[in-house]
Amino acid sequence: MSKLRLASRSEAQRLVRAGAVTVNGRVVTDPLAPVVPERDAIAVAGKTQPAPAWRTIAFHKPRGTVTTRRDPQGRRTVFDVLGEALAPTHRVLAVDMPGRGASQWLAEPNDYVVPTYLTTLTALVARSGAQRVDWVGTSMGALLGMVMAAQPQSPIARLVINDAGPVIEPAALARIGEYVGLAPAFATFADADAYIRRVSAPFGALTDAQWDHLTRTSVAQRSDGQWALTYDPGIAAPFRNGAAPPYLWPLWDEENRALHDYVVNTRTVRVG
Repeated sequence: MSKLRLASRSEAQRLVRAGAVTVNGRVVTDPLAPVVPERDAIAVAGKTQPAPAWRTIAFHKPRGTVTTRRDPQGRRTVFDVLGEALAPTHRVLAVDMPGRGASQWLAEPNDYVVPTYLTTLTALVARSGAQRVDWVGTSMGALLGMVMAAQPQSPIARLVINDAGPVIEPAALARIGEYVGLAPAFATFADADAYIRRVSAPFGALTDAQWDHLTRTSVAQRSDGQWALTYDPGIAAPFRNGAAPPYLWPLWDEENRALHDYVVNTRTVRVG
């Protein structure tokens, strides 16, 4: 029902139990009753909504173009092709969040929290002059995109999330807690590469070129010649204060309602 934009998940359960929902003309009172939105006629108090159509984008990859974000051999990637095609009409902002990459570190580690990040991103979007933005977020970027998209008058028109969602598994947080906030130093780049491969093992069977790229975007060489991670160890302070995994389904429902004019459908894809 949430996919058909008839109600949020929580509202749908209440309506079903109240007998206000029919499937193919029959009243259903079990929220777990199986349905196929593309085939079944679902109505709430007599109101129906057709299933939204899928949108398929076909991309022709030119010969010699590789499917990766950056190729150590200097070959053109699909992102180069897309960037050139979108450049006349689109602008891409790649963000280093506070305490990460080239951004400054915060004086108070406990300020590495969602309100700080949202304030930063809101200011960035406003400073860019964009009225509407398409948001592509991975991990924390995906969670922040969900939060921002659910806000009144959000600038987000379309949202793509990767490696995150409305369910955050405690086991995943426990694994992150084993290494986030550590500040190891490495005598050689090879040592840094071995460390990144170990802590990022759940990423899957990457190629050597992909591991090399991940390491080069995660560490930098210091003035003393050693290699270190490019983030403030203080980002772990709020994480280690014992916050429980948030329950994000209500936020997800609100976000879907806010984006209903722009979202065609929601699809989960597992690659690898």
